[in-house]
Amino acid sequence: MLDQVQEGVVGEDKGRIELRLRCFGYPGKNNGVEGFFGHCIDLNLTVWRSRYDEIVDAVNEQVQGYLEAVAQTAESHEEFEQLLHRPSPIAIRARFHMYGLVLAIPRIIKWFKGVFLFTSEKEVPALQLSHS
Repeated sequence: MLDQVQEGVVGEDKGRIELRLRCFGYPGKNNGVEGFFGHCIDLNLTVWRSRYDEIVDAVNEQVQGYLEAVAQTAESHEEFEQLLHRPSPIAIRARFHMYGLVLAIPRIIKWFKGVFLFTSEKEVPALQLSHS
């Protein structure tokens, strides 16, 4: 699923570049209407749909359209790479990482199986200081 991928070029083969782009979705309102936003944070692309099950396909279509446009208009490999470097604003990227952390909590908790925190409360006699 798109919410589990990592950024970067996965491989190059015979004139093709395979990309792994970071994307995510979440519920939200658009002009007062409940629905879902989908973002590709590596290409600064955003979609909104009224149904959850439409988001992944909508983001994938948006990404595909952008990549096809870049491939058709870039005049050099350098320009192509520049057009692929379009990170989302910091607030959107921070939200992606925050959601990633929250979704990882169950896995993180398993790492700490058996670890616990506690307090120890004891009464200790007051320290008697001698004055010289």
